[in-house]
Amino acid sequence: MAVITQLLSTSQRLEGLTQAEQVVSRRADSSAVSIITYRFNYRLVKALNISDTISQDQIPLLSQPVRVGEPGLGYIRNHRDSDLEATRGSYITVDMGVAAHYFGSEADFSRVLVQNSTYHPFGKAGKAKKQLVFARSTRVGLENPFSKTIITQSGEPVTGTPTLIPLPERFFMGGGNSHRGFGLNQAGPRDPTTGFPLGGSALFLNNFELRFPSPCHRAWRPLQNTCRAGSV
Repeated sequence: MAVITQLLSTSQRLEGLTQAEQVVSRRADSSAVSIITYRFNYRLVKALNISDTISQDQIPLLSQPVRVGEPGLGYIRNHRDSDLEATRGSYITVDMGVAAHYFGSEADFSRVLVQNSTYHPFGKAGKAKKQLVFARSTRVGLENPFSKTIITQSGEPVTGTPTLIPLPERFFMGGGNSHRGFGLNQAGPRDPTTGFPLGGSALFLNNFELRFPSPCHRAWRPLQNTCRAGSV
């Protein structure tokens, strides 16, 4: 459990996680290939000392303090020849969870995020005995609200005080580990007034990379020619 307090601002985050792990299959050297994780995550983001200085109308609805209680399940299957510089094999991850008021959550929604990556060597090996590598990665995510929780689109007017999927729980894209054509979390829908990224309830990202040995190092270092396309 961790408590994070920002001294210069007005927010506090309390987060707790309970997790169990099950190894489904192993390699001949006893390293894990397939792993299933079972977890329960509880998060509370709380705004402090703002009622006297900021009007509630100026606080974005998606940024309101919220509790999220979420049991979840994760699955990993790792058939890569190297975790750091993979040249062949595949890597699959599945992460899913359900947040509901039964678990102490203020918003009711389910989410699933699936990623599949493959690595294919080709061509003749050079002096460093390394081939060219074609790497592909596809990521698909989906969130589905239920009960009284709803999804709104960017700029869509909201009446009353509905329950929305919290901003930190939405899908974001952009950055070095995602869509490099955008800054961190900068791809996707934005608030039409402030331009602030709002994230989305669905994600699709497809990466293609051509990796080849670097001529500047005796040891093999991958250089990349990348093509990425995605949408939130």
